[in-house]
Amino acid sequence: MQLMGRPYRNLVREMTWSQFAVRDQNSVLGLVWSFLHPAVMVGVLFAYFRANAGKDVKHYGIYLLFGMIHYTHFSNTTSGAMNCLHGMAQLTRHTVLPKEVLVISSVIAASMEFAVSIGFCVLLAWFSGIHLSFAVLALPLVLALQIVFALWVSFLLATIRVFVKDLNHIYQVFLRLLFFTTPIFYAAAFLRSPFAQRLLHFNLLAQLIGFSRSLVIGGTQFPVAFFLALWAFHGLALALAFLLFKYCESGFAEYV
Repeated sequence: MQLMGRPYRNLVREMTWSQFAVRDQNSVLGLVWSFLHPAVMVGVLFAYFRANAGKDVKHYGIYLLFGMIHYTHFSNTTSGAMNCLHGMAQLTRHTVLPKEVLVISSVIAASMEFAVSIGFCVLLAWFSGIHLSFAVLALPLVLALQIVFALWVSFLLATIRVFVKDLNHIYQVFLRLLFFTTPIFYAAAFLRSPFAQRLLHFNLLAQLIGFSRSLVIGGTQFPVAFFLALWAFHGLALALAFLLFKYCESGFAEYV
């Protein structure tokens, strides 16, 4: 049992492109908006928060943007993939294809905007006077790890969503809690409780945001051993979530 068998790679590519393209097919700008949107979002947030908040955080505008971009990608990607089996019910019920193709293509399509947003954020960091070191070359590894993170969570959510109809509401509550318990708009030092600061070590999204900030703003490399340990954890989680997805796949057509 493979996550991405060779016969289905072309299918994943085509479905990724179709999901990416169809989102804005009725708009005036069409696909161009998929690239303009992250640029506008990054620019507005940078200008506003750089002038009005975060005076105690160095390069707060960029600091905030990395947090927002990482969180928004995780939130939108997992929420969309959670409902992809229901959203493409005809394919789920009547088409003979591995249903993981629907989840994978949904995650990849949403991750295109993530990569573009991070690219604009790095450019803004450079224009705002941040000296970019060679450490920034490791940023794609962090992006790849976040996509793997979003992928295994998406497999898990898509599986549970088939059988638990209220999962949408439960997950939205979780995302709100995640937003305020992740140092997106505040620094970790803001949490004065040592217990609260220790809990951040178990916040997987906070770890990824911290890696990006260190590479771009701090110009320092992340701890390689810890980063590899996170890759091992997310790889194992992806394998287990995928196995659960395949185990339940036979019942999808009945409940979707």
